[in-house]
Amino acid sequence: MRNERNLFETFCYTKPDHRAKVREIIEVSARNFDEVILDDFFFTSCKCADCVRAKGDRSWAEYRMALLTEVSQRDIIATARAVNPHVKLTIKYPNWYEHFHGMGYSLEAQPKLFDFIYTGTETRDSVYNHQHLQPYQSYQQIRYFENIAPGRNGGGWVDTANRLVADRYAEQLWLTLFAKAPEIMLFALHELIEPLRAEDRAPWQGQGTSFDYDAIAKPIDGLRETTLARVAGASLELADRYLGKLGRPVGIASYRPYHSSSDEDFLHNYLGGVGLPIDLHPEFPADAPLVLLTAGAAHDPDIISKIQKHLVAGRDVIVTSGFVRATQERFRRDLADITYTDHKALTREFWGYGIGKHKLERDILIPELRYNTNDSWELIASMTHGLGYPLLHYVPYGEGRLYVLTMPENFGDLYELPAPVLDAIRQTASKSLFARLQGRRSSRCSSTTIAPRSCSRSATKPRTSASSPIPRSRRCATRSPARKFRARSRKARASLPEIGWSSPRR
Repeated sequence: MRNERNLFETFCYTKPDHRAKVREIIEVSARNFDEVILDDFFFTSCKCADCVRAKGDRSWAEYRMALLTEVSQRDIIATARAVNPHVKLTIKYPNWYEHFHGMGYSLEAQPKLFDFIYTGTETRDSVYNHQHLQPYQSYQQIRYFENIAPGRNGGGWVDTANRLVADRYAEQLWLTLFAKAPEIMLFALHELIEPLRAEDRAPWQGQGTSFDYDAIAKPIDGLRETTLARVAGASLELADRYLGKLGRPVGIASYRPYHSSSDEDFLHNYLGGVGLPIDLHPEFPADAPLVLLTAGAAHDPDIISKIQKHLVAGRDVIVTSGFVRATQERFRRDLADITYTDHKALTREFWGYGIGKHKLERDILIPELRYNTNDSWELIASMTHGLGYPLLHYVPYGEGRLYVLTMPENFGDLYELPAPVLDAIRQTASKSLFARLQGRRSSRCSSTTIAPRSCSRSATKPRTSASSPIPRSRRCATRSPARKFRARSRKARASLPEIGWSSPRR
């Protein structure tokens, strides 16, 4: 980085004198240290005349990744090893992994060149920050990078910037630790010795939260003032009670191909925030019993055939509405006749078998998906003035199950969905895991349960095929959906797999 204050002005790696300066810096570092880490400013955004000419007909991402891969090999690694053959080199990646390729970072090539990688888990405040990164990313990115370079992800890097309240700093530390990061880099000393401010106390303090600001902020003998170092120390001490009991992190297998970007960037972290634990992979997880795919997976030209193979083998796949949009013609031709339309719906009411009716206090905006009657099935629908729009959709395919999950236009509205709706989504997505989260009724919505209908039992014995997309409650009129699928009923839990839902293992 040449000038951080000038919009993060980077080196121009097309200019020979700039590359010579980089070699000089690396040579001095490697001669004096056996471990050298590149901070997360080893990227390029230069578009000078030299870069424009050198790029030619390639995209900026293609040009920059090729350029920085060459710089990594020739100017950094070769230079460092020439003066210190035993030096260990680490490349630390920032928190904007969805856009790395556009600035020259190659998660496919560079981790294979360096001895170690390091993970930026500084998610900071998710609202009053131009990145709007979700807190869950502090956990998820560690796991994602571990899948990219198993055993060579050195740790998580957290700073105190843009925290707004001290709780947010503590949460970043905890999430990094619970992701099984081998170590944490606390950046930086001049930030850690800053005194706590009055605004560091969050409005929700005093209600028994895990992070107790008042206890941490109490004066300590011998110290003039309480600093952010105290926040870090107290947070790490609290987490240390549990770290020795952690097992191997597990989650819902998901797939983000190398160098992919889409209209659903960073969506995995919103899904993690509503209770879908994400295990993100750079290669298609063919052995996973269920795979979750967002629009970025469409970057893989063979993704539809991989989905078909997965389903035919008896495994399940969940795709988002953005994935349907990104693969529209291929999806309709080879998987299901579901169309992502240009229509949008303002909706606040939700309904589904087994969860009843639920209404939010305000509208959210969702895209409209259209489908052929009896070819696929709505498990959860949103309602607007007499019309319904699928939120969670089901398609029987081969020996497996394909689900389509509609994403709100504002991903943050996922947090507003009623708890029973989120519970049904969690059940569907987490059925291969040994446990799942179950939420409480949200104060932001009102909930009612569909009353049982009374009518005479049909003389015809209902079908009981497990492959049927229709729950028994619709095939036998006296079986109430609410009673049949009530989550607290053991009998209901036993019937859930008929439509692809499952209860957690005990």
